[in-house]
Amino acid sequence: LDGLNFSVFPDALSHQDNVYPREGEAFANNNPDNVRTIFSPLTHSDPPKVYLNLITLHSKTLKLRDAQLSDPWCRDIRNNIASHLKDYSILKNDLLLYKEKIVVPDNPSLKLSILKSRHDSPLAGHFRQEKTYSLISQDFSWPGMTRDVKDYVNSCYDCNCNKSSKHWKYGLLQPLPWHSLSIDFISQLPLLNGYDAILVV
Repeated sequence: LDGLNFSVFPDALSHQDNVYPREGEAFANNNPDNVRTIFSPLTHSDPPKVYLNLITLHSKTLKLRDAQLSDPWCRDIRNNIASHLKDYSILKNDLLLYKEKIVVPDNPSLKLSILKSRHDSPLAGHFRQEKTYSLISQDFSWPGMTRDVKDYVNSCYDCNCNKSSKHWKYGLLQPLPWHSLSIDFISQLPLLNGYDAILVV
Protein backbone atom coordinates (compact mmCIF):
# COMPACT_ATOMS: atom_id res chain seq x y z
CA LEU A 1 0.00 0.00 0.00
CA ASP A 2 3.06 2.24 0.21
CA GLY A 3 2.68 5.29 -2.00
CA LEU A 4 -1.06 4.82 -2.58
CA ASN A 5 -3.71 7.26 -1.42
CA PHE A 6 -6.80 5.79 0.17
CA SER A 7 -9.53 6.68 2.66
CA VAL A 8 -10.27 4.97 5.96
CA PHE A 9 -13.90 4.67 7.10
CA PRO A 10 -14.02 3.75 10.82
CA ASP A 11 -16.95 1.85 12.27
CA ALA A 12 -19.43 3.16 14.82
CA LEU A 13 -17.16 2.24 17.73
CA SER A 14 -14.27 4.42 16.56
CA HIS A 15 -15.90 7.76 15.81
CA GLN A 16 -13.21 9.80 17.48
CA ASP A 17 -10.68 12.00 15.73
CA ASN A 18 -7.67 10.36 17.39
CA VAL A 19 -8.59 6.75 16.61
CA TYR A 20 -7.65 4.73 13.51
CA PRO A 21 -8.72 1.18 12.66
CA ARG A 22 -6.50 -1.14 14.66
CA GLU A 23 -4.98 -2.89 11.63
CA GLY A 24 -3.86 0.35 9.96
CA GLU A 25 -2.76 2.35 12.98
CA ALA A 26 0.98 1.86 12.46
CA PHE A 27 0.76 2.54 8.73
CA ALA A 28 -1.30 5.69 9.34
CA ASN A 29 1.23 7.00 11.84
CA ASN A 30 4.13 6.41 9.46
CA ASN A 31 2.34 7.74 6.34
CA PRO A 32 0.16 10.66 7.45
CA ASP A 33 0.12 12.18 3.93
CA ASN A 34 -1.31 9.04 2.32
CA VAL A 35 -4.11 8.29 4.76
CA ARG A 36 -7.27 10.35 5.04
CA THR A 37 -9.71 9.30 7.74
CA ILE A 38 -13.35 10.17 7.17
CA PHE A 39 -15.55 10.42 10.26
CA SER A 40 -19.33 10.32 10.03
CA PRO A 41 -21.09 12.68 12.42
CA LEU A 42 -23.15 10.89 15.04
CA THR A 43 -26.83 11.74 15.27
CA HIS A 44 -28.29 12.29 18.69
CA SER A 45 -31.91 12.12 19.73
CA ASP A 46 -33.73 15.39 20.10
CA PRO A 47 -33.97 16.20 23.84
CA PRO A 48 -37.76 16.74 23.65
CA LYS A 49 -38.14 13.28 22.05
CA VAL A 50 -36.05 11.70 24.79
CA TYR A 51 -38.15 13.38 27.45
CA LEU A 52 -41.32 12.30 25.66
CA ASN A 53 -40.15 8.67 25.65
CA LEU A 54 -39.36 8.86 29.35
CA ILE A 55 -42.77 10.36 30.06
CA THR A 56 -44.47 7.60 28.03
CA LEU A 57 -42.52 4.89 29.87
CA HIS A 58 -43.34 6.50 33.21
CA SER A 59 -47.02 6.71 32.23
CA LYS A 60 -47.12 2.96 31.41
CA THR A 61 -45.45 2.16 34.72
CA LEU A 62 -48.03 4.24 36.57
CA LYS A 63 -50.85 2.41 34.77
CA LEU A 64 -49.39 -0.94 35.79
CA ARG A 65 -48.96 0.22 39.38
CA ASP A 66 -52.53 1.54 39.58
CA ALA A 67 -53.84 -1.71 38.10
CA GLN A 68 -51.83 -3.67 40.67
CA LEU A 69 -53.27 -1.62 43.54
CA SER A 70 -56.83 -2.34 42.40
CA ASP A 71 -56.26 -6.05 41.69
CA PRO A 72 -57.28 -8.47 44.52
CA TRP A 73 -54.55 -10.99 43.64
CA CYS A 74 -51.82 -8.32 43.72
CA ARG A 75 -53.17 -6.90 46.98
CA ASP A 76 -53.03 -10.36 48.52
CA ILE A 77 -49.40 -10.72 47.44
CA ARG A 78 -48.52 -7.33 48.96
CA ASN A 79 -50.08 -8.35 52.27
CA ASN A 80 -48.06 -11.58 52.40
CA ILE A 81 -44.67 -10.43 51.12
CA ALA A 82 -43.17 -10.02 54.57
CA SER A 83 -44.22 -13.49 55.71
CA HIS A 84 -43.25 -15.99 53.01
CA LEU A 85 -43.25 -14.53 49.50
CA LYS A 86 -39.51 -13.94 49.16
CA ASP A 87 -39.49 -13.70 45.35
CA TYR A 88 -41.72 -10.62 45.44
CA SER A 89 -40.68 -7.07 46.25
CA ILE A 90 -42.13 -3.56 46.18
CA LEU A 91 -40.31 -0.54 44.80
CA LYS A 92 -40.46 2.94 46.33
CA ASN A 93 -43.13 3.92 43.80
CA ASP A 94 -45.33 1.00 45.00
CA LEU A 95 -44.65 -1.08 41.89
CA LEU A 96 -44.88 -4.81 42.64
CA LEU A 97 -42.10 -7.02 41.24
CA TYR A 98 -41.60 -10.76 40.95
CA LYS A 99 -37.93 -11.74 40.63
CA GLU A 100 -37.15 -8.18 39.49
CA LYS A 101 -39.92 -8.29 36.84
CA ILE A 102 -43.06 -6.16 36.85
CA VAL A 103 -46.11 -8.12 37.97
CA VAL A 104 -48.96 -7.68 35.47
CA PRO A 105 -52.40 -8.02 37.11
CA ASP A 106 -55.36 -9.81 35.56
CA ASN A 107 -56.11 -6.94 33.19
CA PRO A 108 -56.75 -8.00 29.55
CA SER A 109 -56.07 -4.55 28.07
CA LEU A 110 -52.69 -4.25 29.81
CA LYS A 111 -51.67 -7.75 28.74
CA LEU A 112 -52.75 -7.06 25.16
CA SER A 113 -50.73 -3.83 25.13
CA ILE A 114 -47.62 -5.69 26.29
CA LEU A 115 -48.15 -8.51 23.79
CA LYS A 116 -48.52 -6.02 20.94
CA SER A 117 -45.41 -4.06 21.92
CA ARG A 118 -43.24 -7.21 22.14
CA HIS A 119 -44.62 -8.96 19.04
CA ASP A 120 -46.21 -6.52 16.57
CA SER A 121 -43.91 -3.51 16.83
CA PRO A 122 -41.16 -2.97 14.20
CA LEU A 123 -38.48 -3.59 16.84
CA ALA A 124 -40.12 -6.88 17.85
CA GLY A 125 -40.40 -8.25 14.33
CA HIS A 126 -43.26 -10.78 14.71
CA PHE A 127 -41.07 -13.47 16.24
CA ARG A 128 -42.29 -16.95 17.05
CA GLN A 129 -43.76 -17.98 20.38
CA GLU A 130 -40.46 -18.77 22.13
CA LYS A 131 -38.77 -15.49 21.15
CA THR A 132 -41.85 -13.40 21.93
CA TYR A 133 -42.11 -15.05 25.34
CA SER A 134 -38.42 -14.34 25.94
CA LEU A 135 -38.87 -10.65 25.08
CA ILE A 136 -41.86 -10.29 27.41
CA SER A 137 -40.42 -12.29 30.29
CA GLN A 138 -37.38 -10.02 30.44
CA ASP A 139 -39.50 -7.31 32.06
CA PHE A 140 -42.93 -8.72 32.93
CA SER A 141 -44.51 -11.66 34.70
CA TRP A 142 -48.07 -12.91 35.13
CA PRO A 143 -49.75 -16.30 35.65
CA GLY A 144 -50.56 -18.08 32.38
CA MET A 145 -48.18 -15.91 30.34
CA THR A 146 -46.97 -18.88 28.27
CA ARG A 147 -50.53 -19.72 27.21
CA ASP A 148 -51.37 -16.07 26.48
CA VAL A 149 -48.27 -15.64 24.31
CA LYS A 150 -49.02 -18.86 22.42
CA ASP A 151 -52.65 -17.85 21.75
CA TYR A 152 -51.63 -14.36 20.65
CA VAL A 153 -48.88 -15.51 18.28
CA ASN A 154 -51.09 -18.25 16.78
CA SER A 155 -53.86 -15.70 16.15
CA CYS A 156 -51.58 -13.03 14.65
CA TYR A 157 -52.96 -12.16 11.20
CA ASP A 158 -49.63 -11.01 9.74
CA CYS A 159 -47.82 -14.12 10.96
CA ASN A 160 -50.46 -16.43 9.52
CA CYS A 161 -50.36 -14.65 6.15
CA ASN A 162 -46.58 -14.58 5.83
CA LYS A 163 -45.45 -17.86 7.36
CA SER A 164 -44.09 -20.38 4.87
CA SER A 165 -45.93 -23.61 4.16
CA LYS A 166 -44.36 -26.76 5.65
CA HIS A 167 -46.15 -29.38 3.56
CA TRP A 168 -45.83 -30.52 -0.04
CA LYS A 169 -47.85 -28.70 -2.66
CA TYR A 170 -51.26 -30.18 -3.25
CA GLY A 171 -51.50 -32.23 -6.44
CA LEU A 172 -54.14 -31.93 -9.14
CA LEU A 173 -57.41 -33.79 -8.72
CA GLN A 174 -57.30 -37.08 -10.64
CA PRO A 175 -60.86 -38.28 -11.48
CA LEU A 176 -61.33 -42.05 -11.34
CA PRO A 177 -63.43 -43.99 -13.90
CA TRP A 178 -66.81 -45.28 -12.74
CA HIS A 179 -67.09 -49.01 -12.00
CA SER A 180 -70.64 -49.13 -10.68
CA LEU A 181 -73.74 -47.00 -10.47
CA SER A 182 -76.19 -46.97 -7.55
CA ILE A 183 -79.72 -45.60 -7.65
CA ASP A 184 -82.45 -45.27 -5.06
CA PHE A 185 -85.92 -43.81 -4.74
CA ILE A 186 -87.24 -41.39 -2.15
CA SER A 187 -90.97 -42.02 -2.31
CA GLN A 188 -94.25 -41.06 -0.63
CA LEU A 189 -93.44 -37.36 -0.79
CA PRO A 190 -96.15 -34.69 -0.98
CA LEU A 191 -97.46 -34.38 -4.51
CA LEU A 192 -95.82 -31.73 -6.67
CA ASN A 193 -96.91 -31.40 -10.28
CA GLY A 194 -98.27 -34.94 -10.06
CA TYR A 195 -95.03 -36.52 -8.73
CA ASP A 196 -94.41 -37.98 -5.26
CA ALA A 197 -90.91 -39.57 -5.62
CA ILE A 198 -87.29 -38.59 -6.37
CA LEU A 199 -84.70 -40.76 -8.13
CA VAL A 200 -81.31 -40.46 -6.43
CA VAL A 201 -78.20 -41.50 -8.43
